[in-house]
Amino acid sequence: NTNINININTNTNVNINKHIASMSDVTKFLSEVLRTFQMNFIYVELVKQFFDQLFIVIDAILFNDIVLRKELCSFQKANEIETNIHLFDFWCEKEGQEWLGQPQSRLVHVRQASEVLMLHDKNSLAIASKREEYCSEINLTQLKQLLSFYSSEALDDKVPFTVLYSISKEQSKGPKENLLLDSMHVNSLTSRTLHYLETVDLKSIPFPISVKEEFAATISEEIRLKENSFTSESNNESFASTSTSTSTLSLRDTLARSSSISNNINSPVNFSTPSNQNLNNLNKQN
Repeated sequence: NTNINININTNTNVNINKHIASMSDVTKFLSEVLRTFQMNFIYVELVKQFFDQLFIVIDAILFNDIVLRKELCSFQKANEIETNIHLFDFWCEKEGQEWLGQPQSRLVHVRQASEVLMLHDKNSLAIASKREEYCSEINLTQLKQLLSFYSSEALDDKVPFTVLYSISKEQSKGPKENLLLDSMHVNSLTSRTLHYLETVDLKSIPFPISVKEEFAATISEEIRLKENSFTSESNNESFASTSTSTSTLSLRDTLARSSSISNNINSPVNFSTPSNQNLNNLNKQN
């Protein structure tokens, strides 16, 4: 029941309103998303689950688009899809499987759809073991749709009617299957992914060099600011202590002088003079 909202702000200039975006645009944006996670030190397992969910949605949207659009079910379009998948795999390997997982496990339905459309011997799809080899994740309803929509410039590259009949016959024996994938499916979030980073994680997780350098620069700047703050506080305390000592000494001097004056005032005054003493002595003698 936990709602986790992740706001990702990137500086990637990707025109979302473009009708066609190249794979380089897509991977550039995904790299910025990944770098945002890394710069904020999000735990690697949580990042991996985020991309798991993202690729599931992308796979469903692209596959649904293929099975619903006849112009995409051709050898030429399938070849273009295959090329983009190779670029996607290359990007995954470059960014690291630790963050993105195995690229072959991504976009499975799109991969298998392109393989079916590019398969030269489509007669083999009438055999269950061959279907398991080529398109195990695609059900019979989806396979029939792909083959029905398939078109090719080559006259000899047509889908035999016997293949479609065999698939339809086997389809009728089983339960009803969905043509489209659920693009709104959300994976569960395991508790082990909700982990905060510790020092051992920073050493073991393969953060990119650029991230480590920026992190080191940030830490150095924070240490410098704290040292400057500490020095400033020390100077203020020293100045306050000096001022207090000076005030104390001045007060002590004042009190000492006041005490001296007070003692002099309160001491008995000797009014006798030498002439008076002589007079007293003379009186005694007399």
